[in-house]
Amino acid sequence: MKTTIAALAIVSAAALLPCPAIASASLHKVSFTATDFNSSNGSLPPQDRIAGSILFTTPLNEYGTPSVQAIDLTIGSHTYTVDEIVTGLRGGGYGFGGKSTGLDTLTSGSDDFYLYFAGRGEGFGYSTAGLDGSWGTIRISVRTEELASVPEPSSLALLLIGAGAAGVLRHRRRL
Repeated sequence: MKTTIAALAIVSAAALLPCPAIASASLHKVSFTATDFNSSNGSLPPQDRIAGSILFTTPLNEYGTPSVQAIDLTIGSHTYTVDEIVTGLRGGGYGFGGKSTGLDTLTSGSDDFYLYFAGRGEGFGYSTAGLDGSWGTIRISVRTEELASVPEPSSLALLLIGAGAAGVLRHRRRL
């Protein structure tokens, strides 16, 4: 009887802790098209229009950074990979950029970009390897969509512990 009461207390305590729906990140996709670029040195941009998308999970709290899961972005002859991207919070929204310079700056003559959205404005800029200059715009069309909710690993562990404790209780009752 004491064992049953202790096991019930464990299951009840696990039920009172944050559930996976609360402690979860969300999987999002941002799709964008940028046009009307301004130059850092007066040169014409090599591309009039750039479109792409980024699949990312949002942070579990307001101080965390998004995590890129996939990217579909080609600028010039360079196709970006997840390993080349840095992320962060910017102006109450999200920022993504190439690892060479980060979220808000571009290095002329390198394959680099930045994208920010959701918060205080939207913007996109890029530079291309072998070309002098960089190009930026605030003329950007951004569409975001939430694809799924991803439970935090510790919440899943708590759920499994609670289910295991309930299974032990059920097994003991049969004996």
